[in-house]
Amino acid sequence: MLTNEEEDAHGDRHNDTPTGGEDRRHSGQGARTGHARLPPAALEDLNRAREHAQHDAQAGIDDATERIRAAADDMRRRLREEADELQTRLDRASEEARVELGRVAIRAQRTPDALGELAREIRRVKDSMKDDTA
Repeated sequence: MLTNEEEDAHGDRHNDTPTGGEDRRHSGQGARTGHARLPPAALEDLNRAREHAQHDAQAGIDDATERIRAAADDMRRRLREEADELQTRLDRASEEARVELGRVAIRAQRTPDALGELAREIRRVKDSMKDDTA
């Protein structure tokens, strides 16, 4: 049977309308969906491809998450090393240098939370010093 090509909503051309008769999609007989036209083997192939794509996407997300965690761990390690080095230098510095360095550290803070954290640490150390002398 000869058919006319029709363009669907996606711009794809299909040979669904018989040339000598009624359009089966609108007659109520033989109405088809996109997947109903595919043989079962093709549907299985599509399902396998979808599953592989989902697996690949999840693997990519997992890899990216792991790289972010590793980078964060590395950054924390480097910051801890820098803080330890600064602590070592401070232990060797004179009292006057320590006070000035503390002032610089306070002025370098960018948020009220950071200043609050420094204030809590100062109180903790000050209280510890009082306990040691008592």
